[in-house]
Amino acid sequence: MEINEFNDFYHIDIASQINNKWEQDTALGIVKNSRKFSIIIKGRDKEILKKRFISKEDSDSAKKHNQKVIAIIYSYLLYKALCDFAEAKPLLLCRDVRPERFVVHYLQKMSRFFARPEIFNRRIEFRKREDKNQDKLPKSLAGKYVRKVYQGKIKATKTTDNQDLEELTEVINKII
Repeated sequence: MEINEFNDFYHIDIASQINNKWEQDTALGIVKNSRKFSIIIKGRDKEILKKRFISKEDSDSAKKHNQKVIAIIYSYLLYKALCDFAEAKPLLLCRDVRPERFVVHYLQKMSRFFARPEIFNRRIEFRKREDKNQDKLPKSLAGKYVRKVYQGKIKATKTTDNQDLEELTEVINKII
């Protein structure tokens, strides 16, 4: 992505990584100019998902499994946000969840699973690591906003509920 395209994108960022502290809430925000949207998944819901799907083993396969579960949770939050904030095209995602191919793959699976292919039909880019030969991209427009949502200074547009938790559990069961 070129620096002159930076303002054409809807910026997406999360506050408090999903797996950083499972008992804490995680907020995902989408921002472009004055248009903003945010969604929060409560820590108690993340704890339920952790107990059910996260492996405590230290093997490579368990670590990869855990990465997939985290990517599915992130993709689900992104999917729900895009369902309610459909105007968000194109997207610039911060590299909070890696590998990026997991995020794209699971977002595509969810759009098929819920029969909403239009959710995936948009350009999706990831912020690249800094390249010494190119101009540095400005900070994400969503970072400051989503931190304020996470801290409770700004009310979230949407908070996941029990129905969302059941839906996410079903999605993880089918995908994994």
